[in-house]
Amino acid sequence: MNKFILLLLSFGVVFLSCSKFENLDETAINNPDAEFAIPIGKANFSIGDLVEDFGDGTAVLVDPDGTIRLNYKNNIPINTTADDIFAAIQATLTGAGTGLDFFPVLDTFINLPFGSPNGVDIDFMILKKGKLIYNVFNNKTESLDVELEIPEAVKDGVPLERSFTLLPAANLSDTIDLTDYRLLPNNDSISLRYNAVTATGEPHVFPLFAFTMKIDQIEFSYAEGYFGQVLHEGAPDSIVIDFFDDWVQGNVYFKDPTITFYSNNSFGIPTQAVIYYFDVETLNLGRVPLESPYINDPDSLPRFAYPTLPDEVGLTKQDTFVFNSQNSNIDEVLGAGPKIIYFDVDALTNPDSNRAVRGFITDESAYSFDVEADLPLLGTANGFEVSDTISWDFSNYDEVSHAEFKIVADNGIGLEIVTQGYFLNENGVVLDSLFKDGSKTLIEAAEVDNDGNSLGIANTVNFELFDADRFAKIKSAKNLLINASFFSGERGEKCVRIKEDQNVEIRLGMKFGLN
Repeated sequence: MNKFILLLLSFGVVFLSCSKFENLDETAINNPDAEFAIPIGKANFSIGDLVEDFGDGTAVLVDPDGTIRLNYKNNIPINTTADDIFAAIQATLTGAGTGLDFFPVLDTFINLPFGSPNGVDIDFMILKKGKLIYNVFNNKTESLDVELEIPEAVKDGVPLERSFTLLPAANLSDTIDLTDYRLLPNNDSISLRYNAVTATGEPHVFPLFAFTMKIDQIEFSYAEGYFGQVLHEGAPDSIVIDFFDDWVQGNVYFKDPTITFYSNNSFGIPTQAVIYYFDVETLNLGRVPLESPYINDPDSLPRFAYPTLPDEVGLTKQDTFVFNSQNSNIDEVLGAGPKIIYFDVDALTNPDSNRAVRGFITDESAYSFDVEADLPLLGTANGFEVSDTISWDFSNYDEVSHAEFKIVADNGIGLEIVTQGYFLNENGVVLDSLFKDGSKTLIEAAEVDNDGNSLGIANTVNFELFDADRFAKIKSAKNLLINASFFSGERGEKCVRIKEDQNVEIRLGMKFGLN
C-alpha cells in the first residue's frame, strides 16, 4: 500500500513544484489585502493505475471482485538425475573406467558388462544411438560358420543376430548400429552368445583375443523400471518482497496470504518435496520459520503428480500445493511484514520405496518447481509508516511573499493517511516542515463494511499557512521528505480491502500575496 500512496502524494505536491506564476497579474482578485487565489491542480487516480508503478519483482494480480494481490514468484532449481542414471549404465557398457577399449569374448556365452546404479531395477531401455563393434579372427585352417546373438537387444520384435562365414586365417570387423534397439535385461544382465562350427560341424571356441568387441557412443532415450529412492537436490534460494522497501516503523498485516508450490514433472516416478527450511524475514519478528505438519512430518510432505504408464509417457504433469492459514502459521510469518522468504527444497523420488510401482524416465525428463508468495491487499495497518523524498523547487517564486495552501482529498479506500513533510536544502538540512503544528490527517479513511469493502467517499480538507518567514525558508528547498503513516478502520483494527477501481482525488489550491 505504501508505494502507490506515496506515488499519489508525490503527484499532489509535484503540482506545487511545477507551477509557474509568469502572469501573476491575471490572477488578481479585488480585495483589500491584495491577495490572489489560484487552483494549482488536481490529481485523480484509480488504484489500478497506481499499482502499475510497483517494481519488476512484483506481479500485480486482480481477483474477480477487484481485490488487488501482490504476487512474488521464484523458480526452485532442481538438479535432475535422469542423465546420471543413463550415464552410469553407459559407463558400464562402454567399459569406462576399466582401462579397456575392446574386451575379449572368452566363451560362447558371456554376460556383457551391464550394470545399474544401486537401487535401480531396469525393465527395459531404448537406445537413442550407439554402436556394437566386433573383431573376429579365424585361427583355424578351415572355414568357420558363426552365429552371433544378443537376445536381450531387440528391435522391431527381433533379437540382434548376425551370421557370417570366416575363411581360414581370415579376420572380420563389423559395426552394428544400435539405434532404436531395446535392451531388456534378464536378471539385470545382458548376454552375448555365439555358435561357431567348422564345415564338418565341429564346435569351436575362439581363443583369447581372437574375438573382441566394443560398445561405443551409447546414449539412451528411455528407460522403464524402478529407479530407487533418489534425492534431486535443489539450491537454497530466496524471494525478495519489495513492498516494504520504504518502511520506517509500524505494522501492516495481510489477511489470508498463501505460499504455493507449482510442480512441472515429466519424470514418470512418484515424487515428494523435501523441505529443509522455509523461513521468512519479517519487519518486526525477525526471521520466522514456516511451521506446518507438511514440513515437520516426513510422511506428510507434499507429493506431486507424475505421468504414469502406459499412456502418459512424454507428458508433463502439473500440480500445486498451498500453504495457508489452515495448515501452517503462514498468517503469522507473511502477515507480519515479509521482507525476504528463504527456502531450501529438494525432490525425493519413490518416497515409499515401493518396487512394485514401475516408472519411466526419458532423456528429456525434468523437474521444475516454482514457489510463489501471494499477498492480497486485504488486511490492517496500524501506524505503518513509510518515507519518500521528491524534488522541490520554489526558486522561481520570488514575487510571492506568503501563501496558504489548501489540500482537498476525496478517498475511496479504507485507509487513513497521516502525513508530515520536511523541506530540505541541497545538503539535506531541514528548513521547515510541511505542517507547522505536527502531522496531519491528509486523507481520511472511507468507511468500510465487515468484509473490508469501501462504502463511500471520505472528504478531507487541510489548510496550511506559510507566512513571510516560512515562505522565505522553503524558496531555497530542493527536496521534500514525506513521512506517511497508514491506519485502517478503527485505528488499525478493521480489515481493509484494496480494489482496482477505487479512486483517490487530491485537489490543490493556493492563496498568496505578493511582495
